[in-house]
Amino acid sequence: MPTLKDWTLTDHWAGLRPKSPDGLPLLGPSAMQGVFVAGGQYRNGILFAPAIAQEMADIVLGKSAGVPDFDPRRFSGEV
Repeated sequence: MPTLKDWTLTDHWAGLRPKSPDGLPLLGPSAMQGVFVAGGQYRNGILFAPAIAQEMADIVLGKSAGVPDFDPRRFSGEV
């Protein structure tokens, strides 16, 4: 994107090693229709990336119901 050379950096942030409150990953649909979450793997995210990508693809395409213990909605009370 050549036009980026004219942009001014105003802020930056890095959310390194995000961890969910219960230590389990967040994989699956969120409480918002059409929004999916794949996060909270903490320091193991890079190691599990291929398996997470496959599972998330299956969830989005309706080929998997996901792992109930990893459902992101477990914190909102909506499952």
